[in-house]
Amino acid sequence: MAKVLRKEVQDYLDVFNNVTLPAMLAAGWKQTIVNAREGLATLTKTYTPAGPAVARILDDVIPCAGYQVPVRIFNPDPTQALPVLIYYHGGGHGAGSIPVYDPVYRNLAARTGHIVIAPEYRLAPENPYPAGEIDAYNVLTHFRPLLDSLKIKYIDRVSIAGDSAGGALCAVLNRRLQSEPDVKVYRSILIYPCVDYSMAGESLKELATGYLLTTAKVAWYHNVYLAHNENRRVVSPLYGEFTRNMPKSLVITAQFCVLRDEGKAYADKMKAAGAEVEYINMENMTHTFLNTESLNKEECDFVYGKINEFLK
Repeated sequence: MAKVLRKEVQDYLDVFNNVTLPAMLAAGWKQTIVNAREGLATLTKTYTPAGPAVARILDDVIPCAGYQVPVRIFNPDPTQALPVLIYYHGGGHGAGSIPVYDPVYRNLAARTGHIVIAPEYRLAPENPYPAGEIDAYNVLTHFRPLLDSLKIKYIDRVSIAGDSAGGALCAVLNRRLQSEPDVKVYRSILIYPCVDYSMAGESLKELATGYLLTTAKVAWYHNVYLAHNENRRVVSPLYGEFTRNMPKSLVITAQFCVLRDEGKAYADKMKAAGAEVEYINMENMTHTFLNTESLNKEECDFVYGKINEFLK
């Protein structure tokens, strides 16, 4: 396994760790949900090119009881009936949004030939656990009436995907669907997922600082999300029952990501339970590399290609 970061990524981190961050701290910077959201948005806008054109993009809400989740629908070919991919964005359960992830959704729609549904699920601290999980499930189980009402042609085959906290939501759905055979998911894709809120993975110690997402920031996000003294092991998707009834899954981690070991542990537990799983560790990469495509285009192209291959 390679032991160094991709040069473009290392150059960016050298400036961030040795110039940008010290200047911020010297000026009195303190982590808040406002600057967490701003930071992810700025990083993505700066280092992710605009995605490809998509034939039709619509905004609407999921028709369900309770909170009606806003969604944006990316349809690469309205003349054809296409399969559906629901993609839950990352951001630690507190950051990220549909506008921030626009290039990712566009790439997924264009490169996989799927209708991509992007949910604006509720975020902490305004809406802590389990609001996001409720929204993720409602989108999965209520998207069909919306597509029908919009007269969108689609194949009734849905897959789910997400990165970081969005990968956690996919893992939660995987666990829940084991006992709900009527809710069918064709494939599940988890990209550097956060699946262990107890933070037991060794990579959290090994890669604690210096690689964009730090262990301290992971802990901060967990504290924002799990605001009511939840048992962190109990609510973690890594623990609990794993069976062969989980959706066939693709798990992608990054070599220099603090969440690497918990992602691998998740894939290992799926395999041990007899579920179908493919695991890939992206060498030379950090967390959030899909949001820094200009620094690692080859790796992003590989991942989008792999997702397309896995879905087909």
